[in-house]
Amino acid sequence: MFRCERCGTGFNPTVAASLACCPRCRARDGVRAAVSFTLEAPPRRPAGDIRHEDEAAGPTPGLDSPDVAAARRRTAGVQTP
Repeated sequence: MFRCERCGTGFNPTVAASLACCPRCRARDGVRAAVSFTLEAPPRRPAGDIRHEDEAAGPTPGLDSPDVAAARRRTAGVQTP
């Protein structure tokens, strides 16, 4: 992630490659502030949390509803032509 050294605004590498200075500081305050690369650590999970990110979010709305589960049970033995 690339960040402005003055205001901390973050930019992705594609945008940062075309910047000579921070556009926010330039527009707001008329100041030319350098944009530099900062290495950021990924978000930390609590110890012992080994769930996949999708599982950590909880059930999928709509797909895991009681109505869908009941319909799956009703049609489990039905064969389609």
